[in-house]
Amino acid sequence: ASEYIGYEESASLIEEKLCSGDGYDVLIGHSQGAILLSALLATNRMALLPRHPRAYIFNGAAIPNPFKDDLTDVQPPPEVTKKSETLFVVGHDDQINPPEGA
Repeated sequence: ASEYIGYEESASLIEEKLCSGDGYDVLIGHSQGAILLSALLATNRMALLPRHPRAYIFNGAAIPNPFKDDLTDVQPPPEVTKKSETLFVVGHDDQINPPEGA
């Protein structure tokens, strides 16, 4: 896809939820959720969080095509790179988001 219809609305809802309360220890994204989470990180929208998660888990993700350049060029804030672990789960036989697109 060259654009994600409804991305701004979805991203805003996720940001609003993540910025409320005491934060989260782990953020898990599955399939489209993993793509959304990677897009939020690629565009530095996660920099607004009051407390960064200790870990991010991307299950069955693919590269967020509309944000591919952002993902390549992203410079995450030190809070993310120093305090957060990342796990990518890629299924060898995944037909929806195959490994070569992850």
